Amino acid sequence: IYCCSPCSVNADLSADTVCIGDATCFDVPDNAMIGAGFTHQWNFGDGDMSNGDEPCHVYAEAGTYDVTHIVVDSTGCSDTLTLSVVVSDYPSGSIELLGCNPHCEGDSVYLVVNGTYDAITWIELTDSVVVGTSDTLIVTGGGVFNAVLTNGGCTGDCLAITISSQPLAEVDLPDTMVCSING
Repeated sequence: IYCCSPCSVNADLSADTVCIGDATCFDVPDNAMIGAGFTHQWNFGDGDMSNGDEPCHVYAEAGTYDVTHIVVDSTGCSDTLTLSVVVSDYPSGSIELLGCNPHCEGDSVYLVVNGTYDAITWIELTDSVVVGTSDTLIVTGGGVFNAVLTNGGCTGDCLAITISSQPLAEVDLPDTMVCSING
C-alpha cells in the first residue's frame, strides 16, 4: 500500500483589482509545484479552464467567481484550493465641469457625473496626491487636477481641470514723501 504525502496547494492573484476585459493572472507561490512532476487544472468559474502552471484569464462579465486550482503530483496525490475572485465593470458615464475652466484658487469646482461608478477621486498632478473624493472640490492653490471615476477599483473617465493661482496686486511707489496740506 502506498500512502500519499499530502501536497498543499497555494495560489494567488497577480492583481488586487480584477476588471472586465483585463487579463487576470494566477500565481503559484510555491515554485516547487511548478514544472515536471506536477499537473495543474484551473477552473475559472465562468466555464473556462486551463492546464497551465500560472495561467492568465480574461473575464467577460462582472460578478463573483469561484476559481478552483487542482494540483496533482507524479504519484497521483492531489490537493484543491478554491478562491473567490470579484470582477468589476469599468465605470460608465461622463464627467462634466460646471462653469468655466480654468478656475481660480479658492473657487469651488463642481462636477456633474452621469452614469455608474462608486467613487470620484481628485488627484493633484504635480505631486500625484489625492486631494478629494467627492463631486465638489475646494481648491486652495493653483495646479492641474484630475477627477477620476472608479468602480470596484477599475478606473474609468478622467477630466483634467486647471486651477490658476491668484495674481498678487502690487503697487510701486516712488521713494518720495507725500504730504497733505490743509489750508
